[in-house]
Amino acid sequence: MPFPKSNISVPKPVPPLEPKITALQLNLLRIYNTASKAHVSNMTVAEARGLRKLIRVKDQLRYTVGDKCGGFVVMPKVMDKELTRMALSDAMVYEETTRRTFDSLSQQLRTTIRSILFSKMGVKGVARLVVNSPVVPTYYSLTKTHKIGINADLERISVNDIKTRPIISCCGGPTDRISWLLVKLLSPLLKYVGAHIVNVEDFIAAVEGCQMPNSASYVSFDAVSLYTNVDKECATKAVLELLQEHHADVNVLGLTMSELEQLLLATLACNVFRFNNRFYVQKRGLAMGLRLAPLLAIVYLDRIEKMSLTADIILYRRYIDDVFAVGLTSSALHNVLNSLNSHDPNAQFTMEEPDADGFLPFLNTESECCAKYHENERENLRCCVYFM
Repeated sequence: MPFPKSNISVPKPVPPLEPKITALQLNLLRIYNTASKAHVSNMTVAEARGLRKLIRVKDQLRYTVGDKCGGFVVMPKVMDKELTRMALSDAMVYEETTRRTFDSLSQQLRTTIRSILFSKMGVKGVARLVVNSPVVPTYYSLTKTHKIGINADLERISVNDIKTRPIISCCGGPTDRISWLLVKLLSPLLKYVGAHIVNVEDFIAAVEGCQMPNSASYVSFDAVSLYTNVDKECATKAVLELLQEHHADVNVLGLTMSELEQLLLATLACNVFRFNNRFYVQKRGLAMGLRLAPLLAIVYLDRIEKMSLTADIILYRRYIDDVFAVGLTSSALHNVLNSLNSHDPNAQFTMEEPDADGFLPFLNTESECCAKYHENERENLRCCVYFM
């Protein structure tokens, strides 16, 4: 929760829950004590030597995790800064600005929060959501290690061959607390997004319940650079339209559509960040790192999908920007891809088909649809999911 300790009250005890909390505390202490004991390293001599070398030159290197796979990534800080410079040079998305702009947008957001929420939450409630001395959000990037060729020479690889995912850390920033509130209010809408899945278990459940004829084909779609290509105004409109449709099932603290729109747009407009002591503003799209971004992106794509999917699509499930789709025929899937790409020139999808062995990567699994005989002796396709 993005609030200081003084703003968080201890909830009243719940008798049925107390024994479970006590048991959890004991288990955590047991695990901590076990992990704190001395252990024998499982590294080889060469690995230990390499680790010591990395530690000695730590001031020259950047250590981070890879995008999606979570792999260990080490690169020279010079290369990291060059990759960031290349990303920020996209004049369609980013523009250099000043600290004054950050202060001005932060003040506008504080004014909007106070004017709209005062009558709903009172002085104390509003004070908890306003960040009077915000931290300037910081830019960093995650390397897309899965986009680097398996035979790439990592010692000589060029920055042009490395793809990164831009992240703007908004922790402690001007939008942090109000974003938390808006996500709490609007996230119940996600259950009305038909394609949305929250984890691989949801995906497996959908696949297991899918009946596929022998002619079916399956592919994955990927929304290219989704966050930086989402139209903020259209995404806001999509959320409000979905809320209007299901307003009876969602508690928004008595906020009107107009008030929610003002809060959303003011939050999205406050998008100044810093890298290497220089200030930038993101002109297009959503900042990955903003609490609101996933919610808006999911609902925005849902709006496009509702205009694109046809009865020829048997299964269509999406985790943020990754889609697994099954169609009656291969041409049906290609037609849907063309339709998805026809609504917004910035929101474009690519398609990946199964490999020669019939396997298709999706999330942290590989899926294969193969022929299975059922009791009625009719041959149908069944999708099998394997964890990688």
